[in-house]
Amino acid sequence: MDELRGPDASIREAEQRLAITDHIFYRWSTRYGSFKDDGVDRLQFLEQENARLRGIIALQALDISMLKSVNEGRL
Repeated sequence: MDELRGPDASIREAEQRLAITDHIFYRWSTRYGSFKDDGVDRLQFLEQENARLRGIIALQALDISMLKSVNEGRL
């Protein structure tokens, strides 16, 4: 536990507890560090909404492709 001594001890402990690297921790902190709790919640909501909308677009693209192939078969 000697490596946990010093000013970054709590960061190192958190990294070990979460089984993440320094790189991941600092990437997360630069991305989410300036957010308040409501900002993080809003970002998560927007990411979920984005995923939902991408799913809808993918289904529409499949429908369009299917309709084009059906239409080509009839001509």
